[in-house]
Amino acid sequence: MSHRRCIYEDTDKRKKDTWKSAISELEEKNERLEAIVKSLKCDSFDDAVDQLRYLRESQHQEPVYSGVDETSSHTASYTPSSAQSSTRSSAARASLAKERPGLSPRTDSSATLFDVDDLNLPPEDVTRHAVMAFFACGSTLFYIMPQEDSKGLVDAVYERGPGVTKSMVCQLCAMAAVGSYYCTDEIPAAAVEQFFQQASSLLQNVALEDDLGSMRVCACLSVYLILLKGTSARAMTSSGLNVARHNLKKYSPRANVVAWVEWAKVLRTLAFTECWLSSTLDYKSDLGQEEVDVVHDLGAFESAKNPANEMNASVIRAQIFKLSLLSAEIFEYIRSTADLAMADLQQLSDRLSTWLWELPPCICLASLTSENAPTPNSAWRPLLFLHMLHINLQIIIYQRVMRAILRRFSNHPDDVIVREVLQISPETQQVYEAFAQQLARIVRLLYEGNCVLARCWITINACYHSSLILLLSSAQHLVLGAGAYQELVLQDLSHVQVCLEVLQFCEEYDIAAMRLVDIIGPLYQRSCDAAGQSGAVSSLDKMHPTTDINGNCEVKMQLGHIIYQSVAAMSLACQEIWV
Repeated sequence: MSHRRCIYEDTDKRKKDTWKSAISELEEKNERLEAIVKSLKCDSFDDAVDQLRYLRESQHQEPVYSGVDETSSHTASYTPSSAQSSTRSSAARASLAKERPGLSPRTDSSATLFDVDDLNLPPEDVTRHAVMAFFACGSTLFYIMPQEDSKGLVDAVYERGPGVTKSMVCQLCAMAAVGSYYCTDEIPAAAVEQFFQQASSLLQNVALEDDLGSMRVCACLSVYLILLKGTSARAMTSSGLNVARHNLKKYSPRANVVAWVEWAKVLRTLAFTECWLSSTLDYKSDLGQEEVDVVHDLGAFESAKNPANEMNASVIRAQIFKLSLLSAEIFEYIRSTADLAMADLQQLSDRLSTWLWELPPCICLASLTSENAPTPNSAWRPLLFLHMLHINLQIIIYQRVMRAILRRFSNHPDDVIVREVLQISPETQQVYEAFAQQLARIVRLLYEGNCVLARCWITINACYHSSLILLLSSAQHLVLGAGAYQELVLQDLSHVQVCLEVLQFCEEYDIAAMRLVDIIGPLYQRSCDAAGQSGAVSSLDKMHPTTDINGNCEVKMQLGHIIYQSVAAMSLACQEIWV
């Protein structure tokens, strides 16, 4: 058997010219944002303020929006009449400002007023569409602010109200940047870039003047970078948490419960994002106990307001935070335990399962088929994402325990590692094969319902890990005796085929999906070949496999390669997937 340990085959698409520019731009964004957020990790808050002031004073003016999409053949054309309708006359703006007492100029020192006309923002209809897309696609999992407030932000900024602050513009642009990537191909690329540039540039001011606004912007830009698969999403999330830590004493449910709830909701978004990223990208969470306590207090407050546990967005947000926090704790245990064994797997899996057992009935998977099932326009997709995340985390626990055990054999020949994998008990294999099949079914449901977002990391990551387990399982079945396991092999490979189709759909827009297709695609084709046909496995009568084990009980190279490479792909570092 070969000792080759590279999981890529053929040409690595990461080197294609079509992606070089995008990757270079994202790397520049990573460097720029990490320089900004690094200042919020100073030894003291005063040091952070001084550093931010320095960065702000040395900031160069960013390029303005031209209406031209420079990354595609499309041109965003806006007529003078549409521009006039977007910006309105100065007289009309003054009249509207008088009618809106909430937009009166602020006199406190925390608000920096400025002339919005100094900014060349994308037209109002583009911004409004992008913000609406954020609330339609992402706000259930990632709370930033009430939707009504976002509409007020759009109105205030584009009416050029006298009370508009840099924080307001920054928050608006941050939400629009995220929403632009949710409504793929509907917002010109130049407008998306301008949203990002304005939000990241103004963040330096907002961090000095508006702590809640700063947390909101950090949360939005973190989601934006997750959609781009930029590793600086970690630094941006950490920056938002750092701002929250400096203001823990400022917000209290006793002093002002409304302000505290709003602040705690944004903190929960940051806390969930941190735990989720640390779990899926395999790094130590930066979340502290004080932040955890605040989020738990928020959950208790919301539960008291909803004693019947009726379905709403707050219930989903509370549960996805609990799940991500629990998974972060489990993965930290796996990283810190030197003598991990397969016997530990059941206990770790059960810890994660406690979350599922304690779920309110309204958000169990069974609720989707009940008479009062949530409609697709309300909680259907977020509810599926919630359960996708749970199942995927169960699979990742299995993979990381396996990885920790096999690491002890890293200096052994490949066939030794393959034999160790084949010694995993059939009962354990069946449990995680079932998890992977269930995850693939949910992916299929989303895909067939046209509900897959091309840049969604939850979906992309689920497709990848589900495929690895199913490819490994099908190879194990073929090694043990193809004739007895034909139906199981067919099921596994049909599920992989769906996951691969989803990854191929996503790879047109997403660099991580493209890189993962480079891994899953060749392994899937080899598995189909091993099952007895050159293309996708579609029926039992087309399968002509033979037991891939010779008289000396040695696994032949074809299936040994699939097993070894599937296991190797479980150890892929996030830097190999993200930019």
